Amino acid sequence: MPIPTPPHYLPRFFLLLGVAMVHLGLPAPLKAQNALSLSQSVLAFGNRTETSNDTLGLTVTNTDTASILCRARCLPYYGHFPFTTNDTLFGLAPGQSKRVVVSFKPRHNTWNNTDLLLSHNGKGGTLRVDLTGQGVFSQAYYASTQNLEGESLRAALAQRVSSPYTSLGYSGTNNGRLRMFGVIDNWKVNGREPAHANPYKNECVYSGRTISYTATDFNTGTINNAPYSMNTEHTWPQSFMGSAEPMQSDLHHLFITDGGINSARGNKPFGWVPNPTLTYTGGSKANSIWFEPRDAHKGPVARAVLYFALRHAANSQVNLSFLDTAQQRMLREWVNLYPSDSIAIRRNNDVQAAQSNRNPLVDYPQFLERMTTVLPPSQSPTWRSVTLSDSVLNWGLVPVGTALPRSCWVCNSGNVVLQVQSIQVSGGGFGFSGGGTTTSPLSVNAGECAELSLFNSSTQAAGTTATGTLSLATQYSGQSSTVHQITLRSTTFNPPVVGGQLTGTLRYDNSSASPLVGATVRALDSLGQNAGQSLCGSQGDWSIQGLVPGNYTLEIVNPLNWQGINGTDALLINRHFAALQPLTGLKVDAGDPNRSGSINSTDALQVTRRFANLVSSFGRGDWVYSALTATATIGVGQPLHIKALCTGDVNASRAF
Repeated sequence: MPIPTPPHYLPRFFLLLGVAMVHLGLPAPLKAQNALSLSQSVLAFGNRTETSNDTLGLTVTNTDTASILCRARCLPYYGHFPFTTNDTLFGLAPGQSKRVVVSFKPRHNTWNNTDLLLSHNGKGGTLRVDLTGQGVFSQAYYASTQNLEGESLRAALAQRVSSPYTSLGYSGTNNGRLRMFGVIDNWKVNGREPAHANPYKNECVYSGRTISYTATDFNTGTINNAPYSMNTEHTWPQSFMGSAEPMQSDLHHLFITDGGINSARGNKPFGWVPNPTLTYTGGSKANSIWFEPRDAHKGPVARAVLYFALRHAANSQVNLSFLDTAQQRMLREWVNLYPSDSIAIRRNNDVQAAQSNRNPLVDYPQFLERMTTVLPPSQSPTWRSVTLSDSVLNWGLVPVGTALPRSCWVCNSGNVVLQVQSIQVSGGGFGFSGGGTTTSPLSVNAGECAELSLFNSSTQAAGTTATGTLSLATQYSGQSSTVHQITLRSTTFNPPVVGGQLTGTLRYDNSSASPLVGATVRALDSLGQNAGQSLCGSQGDWSIQGLVPGNYTLEIVNPLNWQGINGTDALLINRHFAALQPLTGLKVDAGDPNRSGSINSTDALQVTRRFANLVSSFGRGDWVYSALTATATIGVGQPLHIKALCTGDVNASRAF
């Protein structure tokens, strides 16, 4: 089955279960508002190659009045992670935003479609961002394989490596064997030992033994015999291809070997040999059935045999029984364990220069992940991967009589449709829309997610904690179902009476009482959380509404620059210390920049050093304020007039 192409091969799947709880005999639940807002719900990367590592980002904002802890994670595609993020765990204060950056580096030349899940401990539950991108291989040679898998991919690769193709033959001038000995596997020419004294140097791929010789001996008859005794190994045995062309001279499966080891290998299939009856210098070994090459040649052997099957399976003289299921499984393992190195890549380039085609498994071994077999007919592999966004859905504290929504996601990171059945909740009064504790089965397309929205019970008594379970069964075609369970939890409370307010002004402590326009006054509750805030108006006036009556600590966010001190301020601080001219009111705090609790000559020195730009900050901070606690009351209370000074500006000379 070909991998569908963008832009809409798999429609984005959003299934929302639960929008009302009218069966509870109470008003409809509150609107599904999430504590986080996202600047976008889709990151579409477009075309990218496997050599790129491009990034896109989205802005995450905490719209709540409480701090939130967030966790971001990208889900896999085809068993790997083409999309990644380093912003995996972060906190957001009320009103704070963060840019989450996602990188895309495709492994396959296919349409990549998966998701970013953003979980958090605030209201509303997990959010999902759709991630898409078209992978394109940087080598245009493989353009015909884009978005293919299974038999379509196998056939496209077979066609690709078959044309263009030049059969060099096995005898005559510049035949395949001579090209291998003289150029492709000649260390003097292929870059492995360019300073070698003789014009030819070859290595046995099974033992590591090398030979060196001059042009006089450069012919296969001489090389095959003593003292060189090197032969041509047909990785796919000649007895399984009738010693016919173009198979016999296909350089992608020809290698130089010691004549004795070549004969010992014969036409044995390749595999692990834990109990060998024959061992060879370099690490190769064999028994009566299998031959295991040394580690340095396991990767080349695996890629050569699998290539041969792709290239020549349609030739009637090839006996495909050589590559049985057991050997192919093992060779695929070797491809992964022993990846292509610079030698394999150089050899692939040199073979292409000689016979016009490449071995795809040297360039992109991941092609194997999209085919069940390299022999016809192949199938599309089935990838199965289910992710639930949460293991626990915790509503936290919920006002009594209120049903709030909370979302979780069922994500299908496989490449076939996922069935979700037996979706039900039990215990604690939790439920879906329409009054039930069960809902209909659903299907989730590959690379997509389904959203489940649940509600807590609005009939739960105040001060109690309810627990329940969301159960669902997921199943891929041909497999037994898997049951998943998510714990549900909520605690109710009697909401306090709101309607309290704080009002006042924020002005500079000078003769003009200059207003601090644009500063923000925040009211922090007993937990240090922001309960409300207000910008200061043209007269420095501010007003915070909708507070729970009680005591608050005020926090000033001041955008105005620190300035206004000079030598006079240092003089006044020294005079205060000498009891010649005492400072009063807020000026006492402004005159203590090191916050020691008393004014002394060190404070005057600090002010002088900052005035001279020798220091850039004070231990006390840049501003001092007259009052930072207040009591919110119902109705209009006594306004709180806050005075401010720049630290060190004891003569209140800052300009406005």
